[in-house]
Amino acid sequence: MQTFVASSRSVRYRMLQEAMIKYSGRIDAERIAKVKAALVALNRLAQTRNQIAHGYVGEHNHKVGDEVVASGNYLLPSYNEAERIERQFRYSHVPKTIASFIADVRHQRGEIMDVADEVAKGEQDRQQIRILISNLSDCVARSKLPYYDIEEALNDLLGRMAGS
Repeated sequence: MQTFVASSRSVRYRMLQEAMIKYSGRIDAERIAKVKAALVALNRLAQTRNQIAHGYVGEHNHKVGDEVVASGNYLLPSYNEAERIERQFRYSHVPKTIASFIADVRHQRGEIMDVADEVAKGEQDRQQIRILISNLSDCVARSKLPYYDIEEALNDLLGRMAGS
């Protein structure tokens, strides 16, 4: 987990994709597709994230012809040591564009978190089924369960297995 958190975004994405492949028996194709779609969307948002994270707030006035298209304080791209960056309106961020970015990121993260919750619940169900099988086997082996209770317990177990 520490390596995952400390890794770059691209490495975390690869780790997650490899985990979905390795544990594909525990996550269905629909959920894998949902996570992959969210990762693609988050990847597209990375450029905006970098603009926001590395930019600076400054006054910016910009005209296209005689029309003022930007006037006020904006989050602008950072300066670059190697070359001068042309300040253009399309790279400026205001509270509305930042709020939109935040909503987009939260939505995609939510998609991934929903799948993670569903997978965790499925794993809990599988663990409960293993415990039930173990307890039932123990009761049968020790002749501590009447035959009519065995049938009921097996039907309950099969119902749970069908639902997980």
